[in-house]
Amino acid sequence: MGDLVDNKFTWVIKNVSSLTSDMLFSNYFVIGGCSWRVVAHSRENNFKDCLSLTLIVTEDSAQKMGSGWSRYAKVSFTLINQISEMLSQRIETMFDQRSSVFRSGTMFSIGKLSDEYAGFMVDGEIKIVVEFLEIFDKLVVSKESNQPFKKTKLNNDGEVSKDLIREVPVIIESIVVNGFQVLPSQVEFVKRIFEKHPDIALEFRPKNPVVKTAYMNVLLSLIETLRQPPREISKDDLAGAYGLLRSMKEAGFKLDWLEKKLNEVSEKKENEEAYETRMREIEEEMKDLKEKVLDVAAPLRSEEVKRMIK
Repeated sequence: MGDLVDNKFTWVIKNVSSLTSDMLFSNYFVIGGCSWRVVAHSRENNFKDCLSLTLIVTEDSAQKMGSGWSRYAKVSFTLINQISEMLSQRIETMFDQRSSVFRSGTMFSIGKLSDEYAGFMVDGEIKIVVEFLEIFDKLVVSKESNQPFKKTKLNNDGEVSKDLIREVPVIIESIVVNGFQVLPSQVEFVKRIFEKHPDIALEFRPKNPVVKTAYMNVLLSLIETLRQPPREISKDDLAGAYGLLRSMKEAGFKLDWLEKKLNEVSEKKENEEAYETRMREIEEEMKDLKEKVLDVAAPLRSEEVKRMIK
C-alpha cells in the first residue's frame, strides 16, 4: 500500500510481526515523470528490529526514456514515529541513476521497532515517507563533458518545473560487466571479483537489470564493510550484513567465500570486545587492589608518624 501527496510517497507496512520475507516491495508511484518503487530490507527476517531502504527506478520508465538517460533526485527517507513526530528518524541523500538504485547508507537502527513505547510500530504497522525534494534531468554521455544539464524542482503536482536553477557536469555512463551494470569506477573491482570467483552469479535468478544492479551494489557494499578493521564495524553492521548475505544467497549468488570472511570478521570482533572487556575488568581490579593497599597502609603510616614525633 502507499499514498502519494505533494511529492511525498507514504508507505505503510502492515502486519509486521507476521512477515516472513526479508525483502518487501512498495507499490509503484510516479514522481517527476518517472515510475519508482521502494524496497525494504529486514535483518534476519525481522522487520521488528531494524530495516534499510532502497529506491529504484522501474524498468518500464527506463525503457520509455531510452538509452543514455539519467535521473538524479534529492530524496529523504523518514521512519515515522506515530507517537511523536519529533522522534521520527530521517535520512536525506542523493539518488543517482548511474547505479540505478539508491540504498540508504545508514540502516534505521533504533532499538526495538516493536517496543510498546517506541512509537515506530503501532497496531502492527510501520509508516515510511519518501519525499522527493529535487530532481536532476539530463542525457548521459559516454565520457565527461563540459555540457551542462538542468537541475529542476518539482511542482506540487509532481511534474518537473522548467525553472533553471544551476548547471552541473554531465556524468559518465554505466558499463556492463558479466551482465551487471556498474560505474566506471567499479569496473576493475567487479572484474576482479568475477576472475577470482567465476561461478559467483551462475545461478543468479533475477533478470531485470535494475534489480541486478541493486544486488551488485549490495555485494560491493558488503565487501567494503568487511575490509574495514573489526573495531570500526558495529554489531548492527554485522547483523545487517548477515541478513543481506542470506538474501543474496537466496537470489542465487554463490557467496561461501564471503560468508567465511564475515564469520572471521565477526569472530575477530567478538575477540576484540572480549579483550577490551577483560582489560576494563583488570583495570577495575587494580583500582580496587590499590584502594585496599592504601587502606592497609594508612594506619601503618600513622603509627610511623607518631613514633617520629616522640
